[in-house]
Amino acid sequence: MKADDAYIEAFQTVVDDTENTTGLTLPWHIKQYVVHLLAERVTHDLQPINTYAETVFAMTTARDAKSLGDSALWLTGVFPSVPQRNYKTEIGRIAYSRLTHESLWNTQLFIDLEEHIYPVRNFITHVIRPL
Repeated sequence: MKADDAYIEAFQTVVDDTENTTGLTLPWHIKQYVVHLLAERVTHDLQPINTYAETVFAMTTARDAKSLGDSALWLTGVFPSVPQRNYKTEIGRIAYSRLTHESLWNTQLFIDLEEHIYPVRNFITHVIRPL
């Protein structure tokens, strides 16, 4: 799914403002991923139909893994008081981990997302819910 350019521009501004006001920073490739993730989900939150546990066991393709990782990252970042936040973040980490073993052109992105999913999630929280 492609995000609307206006949403991308708006989230790029908010992400840059968050970096400037909080001092929190993300590597460029992760920051761009976050911008596109947030812009893409403005109109569609794309949460799994089944539970996160069922969905992680049902992953058969890289697309399934990316979708689950993105859903978990978006949900736990945008809604910091979601029940079982750390559990859902771990599901996202597991899903991104699956992508680190695929032959993808952007494998390093998913390696970094797997390794740093908690700080990325917390950064998203600051973007959406500034103090």
